[in-house]
Amino acid sequence: MASAKAPVDYYALLGVPRGAQFRQISEAYWRLAAEKRDQLPLLNEAYEVLSHPQRRLVYDAQHENAPQTPEAPEQRAVLQRKPGVREKLNWYLR
Repeated sequence: MASAKAPVDYYALLGVPRGAQFRQISEAYWRLAAEKRDQLPLLNEAYEVLSHPQRRLVYDAQHENAPQTPEAPEQRAVLQRKPGVREKLNWYLR
């Protein structure tokens, strides 16, 4: 029986807050990619998810109960102002 793989916190892996802007994510990725060559496939995966707005929304929705890094207040405000985001995401994930 295979053990379930623990979900990876991409924000913690890259060392950025949940509300990080694209520039912060990009800078963290390139810095870590140069330092940690052995983790490059996982870093690539984290960058691909967090740098793409739709993939990031899906990732955040799927990992909302996981231990989280601090979220920027402006990111919370943006998500709270958009009614129906969760419903649209659930429809998208079907």
